[in-house]
Amino acid sequence: MLFVFQLATPLSYADDDKESAETPDSVESNLIDFNRYLSEKLDHWADKLDVYLSDKRFTDKKNKTAVKINYFTRYEEGGNTDSSFNFNLDLRLPNMEEKWALTFTSYDEVEESRGVRSTQQRTQPRQRNYGAGLALLQELGRIRTTFRPRLELKDPLQTRYSLMFESTADAKPYRLRPKLELFADSEQGTGQFVSINMELSTDTRYSINLFSEEQYQDAKNLFTTTHGFSVGTAVTKNSQMGPAVSFYSTNRESFHLEDMTVSFGFSHQPYRKIIHYSLNPYSRFSKLDNFKGHVGVTLDLDLIF
Repeated sequence: MLFVFQLATPLSYADDDKESAETPDSVESNLIDFNRYLSEKLDHWADKLDVYLSDKRFTDKKNKTAVKINYFTRYEEGGNTDSSFNFNLDLRLPNMEEKWALTFTSYDEVEESRGVRSTQQRTQPRQRNYGAGLALLQELGRIRTTFRPRLELKDPLQTRYSLMFESTADAKPYRLRPKLELFADSEQGTGQFVSINMELSTDTRYSINLFSEEQYQDAKNLFTTTHGFSVGTAVTKNSQMGPAVSFYSTNRESFHLEDMTVSFGFSHQPYRKIIHYSLNPYSRFSKLDNFKGHVGVTLDLDLIF
């Protein structure tokens, strides 16, 4: 936690020690050089594998293989704490692939990025779920289509499938983002997820996002909805902050409001494609607690190689 706050704190003493901060031997420079070294090695190994599998080189495109290491932690009043480490290997093989990508992850990245409660207002660690996935990409006019089969390393082996349709419609200052996902897995059956997000950009610094989501899981006969809004403010070109409010409802036992979550997030990317983190204080009002507020905070940190 201290490491992240140090990243977020302005370098108030930079003028006093400017010479030492700019030396090649500084800790900051060494970390960046080490990250660059690992990234170049990873791209080199992936390129060798790509050429070996394809038998010859067909393109000079740069290999963009990447590894992301994620750390997530949550603290909620009452002493409730959770944390998790996860990884994501995005293996790119440009000589073999045209419109597909291969990934190896310790979690289901499709499920764990489904909806605002799994992204902007995440309050739970990602579930550990090792597996390998394939993303097949295709443009159908203005509709982006993605098919993702995934093999999960369980006993016995399990499979999951996701077919996603996304599009964007611009009518300044508005932007509409509809999304439809059909998913299935060998344990929980089939389901569907629909979201319609509308963004209003008042200027280059401020934006307002209205989101409306619903999901249905057939095996559980479970229908849920999430509605709300968020406000984004660009603090710098690499950081933003703003509040978000969401209302989560479910049909069990009858359709009702399950909880309301109010949060105020801050996200920062000190070094592009190297470090990204977000700090998200929140207050959750749940029906199980008679809508008494519970305050908590989450930290989501990504290291990218």
